[in-house]
Amino acid sequence: VRHPSRGSLMEAARANGTLDPSSTLDPNDPLETLVARKRRREASATALARANAARSSTASDAARDEENAPRDAIRRIRGVVAYNGARFHGFQRAANNGWIMPTVQTALETALSRAYDLLKPQETLVGYHCKTPSEVFDTIGPNNGLPPPVVVTGASRTDTGVNAAGQVFHFEAPASADPDGDLSPILARCNEELNAQGIQMLRLEPVPKGEYFDSSRSSVGKRYCYTVYDGRDDPVAAEQVHHRFSCLYTEGYRKHHQDKLIRLDSDAMDRAAAAIASQTRNFRLFTRSTNRGGRSNLERKLHRARVLRTRSLEPMVVDFDTRHDPAGDFVHFVVEGSGFLYLMVRCLATALIKVGKSEVTVEQLLEQGFSPPDEEEVIRQRLHYSPAPPEGLTLAALFYAQPGVFGDTMHRPEV
Repeated sequence: VRHPSRGSLMEAARANGTLDPSSTLDPNDPLETLVARKRRREASATALARANAARSSTASDAARDEENAPRDAIRRIRGVVAYNGARFHGFQRAANNGWIMPTVQTALETALSRAYDLLKPQETLVGYHCKTPSEVFDTIGPNNGLPPPVVVTGASRTDTGVNAAGQVFHFEAPASADPDGDLSPILARCNEELNAQGIQMLRLEPVPKGEYFDSSRSSVGKRYCYTVYDGRDDPVAAEQVHHRFSCLYTEGYRKHHQDKLIRLDSDAMDRAAAAIASQTRNFRLFTRSTNRGGRSNLERKLHRARVLRTRSLEPMVVDFDTRHDPAGDFVHFVVEGSGFLYLMVRCLATALIKVGKSEVTVEQLLEQGFSPPDEEEVIRQRLHYSPAPPEGLTLAALFYAQPGVFGDTMHRPEV
């Protein structure tokens, strides 16, 4: 076997860069040859890593620029909507055994998708769209579970039957929409479809550039109104306000037991409401049982509350400026606060109705209702308050810290 000379090996090593010209490594030494090869591999690996990193950085920057480009064009839209909750299974999208239920959210998403020409007239977001039980929840769309073209986020998830006069929502305008386009045609097209369902989209406006707005997370407070009818005659209401109140007595009871009809003591109810709102209280008896046992913080402070009467349900929104009419048959419990427990307003309405019927005094309500014993005693004595019927509750307004958002300001009591 012919071996290369020492000189030729040294020249080859210097030529391919594995041996420095001033190096004294002996290419004929196996150990020195391995060291040279290792250095060459390390140098090649380092150079390759640097090249890949540079390409990766360039690709990431390009992808980031591509991702951010359409986002600058897409704008967030916020709006206000009023609806009759009797026709819907609450606000939030819901499914039952694979069937997408009719909710206010699906109605808004359908109307907006059609207004932006993203949903064909024959397509619907309500119906059977799930293939397997695992796809029942969080799936919706015209093509077996695809998301709706326009996704709506509501500020408050009202329950089945609950109404709204000032529900706030937001959505991202489709990429195909003109970022600076007029929203009045979209509003008009939506109401053409929504009005027949008992929904009125009151307002649409773009969120100003640079401003963060989330209909739910940005909210700092809510106002609710619970309405009950205690008159002797059958209530006469227009279709647009039908089911916006609960009746203290059924039609049959009013017809056959006129002598047993009791008019609520709205003055006592007003005193109780004002007393409840005067300080931070534990509302453990005014929410569902799972909250009573598993929630650590059940304390809330209502900013203000009042009870008043009116002769009719117009105007639609009853608030703290509405004039009290002692001869009216509609009793309204209006309450405002930064946070509410689940079913809390409806449970408070039940408690105030008991005060109005003289079943509980204001003092007893304050003493027994807000100093609850342990849960076993609560269940044994049935001290908790059940929620009043949902059709009497209306989400009247939402409040936001940003100045000029829908022009409403929440009352904040002095500390």
